[in-house]
Amino acid sequence: MTQSVGRQFETLAARYAAAWNARDLAAIMDLHHPGGSYQLHDARRETALVHGLDGIRETFAKDLARLTAIHFELLDLHEGAGHVVFRSRLTATTNTGDAIDVNTMDLLTIRDGLVMTKHTFVGGPHAPQPKGSRDV
Repeated sequence: MTQSVGRQFETLAARYAAAWNARDLAAIMDLHHPGGSYQLHDARRETALVHGLDGIRETFAKDLARLTAIHFELLDLHEGAGHVVFRSRLTATTNTGDAIDVNTMDLLTIRDGLVMTKHTFVGGPHAPQPKGSRDV
């Protein structure tokens, strides 16, 4: 028996969060499609769209290098035809000792069971912040 599409997306989102929580760049990248892209949409600034595994790997490696501790907690998940949207709470510590506590929202498109595009939204009305939180 095969998993339903919703269950497949839920499993993918959980594996993705677990890979980030483990700070396992190889496991994170194993979930990305070779032709994929990534973009961070931050309330303070918007970053350039990154194409391909090498660019995504470099971007994520920089993120992991500046966060000495990281934990994503999945809050909710909504799926559609070929995409999933999930909200997470990110708690982390930067390499300078600053605490981060922020809600994020990710929009992923899926191809062949892998993340084809990933748009991460941090801050702003689409990702309300916990009280006393800091932006990434």
